[in-house]
Amino acid sequence: MTDSKQIETALFEAARDLESPAARQAFLDQVCNGNPTLRKRLDTLLALDVSAEEFFSVSPVQFVGDRTH
Repeated sequence: MTDSKQIETALFEAARDLESPAARQAFLDQVCNGNPTLRKRLDTLLALDVSAEEFFSVSPVQFVGDRTH
């Protein structure tokens, strides 16, 4: 893994571990200051992480049950 990927991964994990959205935004504002590309990438990764958590929080039985009505 390249240094930039390691840094990006570390920043993503640090942001993901913050509980409040306000704290996450403040953290990203600070670490991505002057780097809109990094900010967009981290925002995208965090949004995908939330989507994945929501997807896996629904049991297959619930999902199928919702589709049969």
